[in-house]
Amino acid sequence: MERFAVSRFHEHARTHRLFPTHQSAYRPCHSTETAIVNILGEILQAVDSGKVCALVLLDLSAAFDR
Repeated sequence: MERFAVSRFHEHARTHRLFPTHQSAYRPCHSTETAIVNILGEILQAVDSGKVCALVLLDLSAAFDR
């Protein structure tokens, strides 16, 4: 039942373009590597055009440890 629900949700989300363009999670053929390559490409493009670029990362992995 769960697989069916996930399958229907993904179909609906793709059809109605509910996922943001750069979202890699929950999408087939997308991974962490895809996200990193995308971010690196945008940073390099900004630097090449002479813009100031900053990247802020927030790690919440231990925020909810008990």
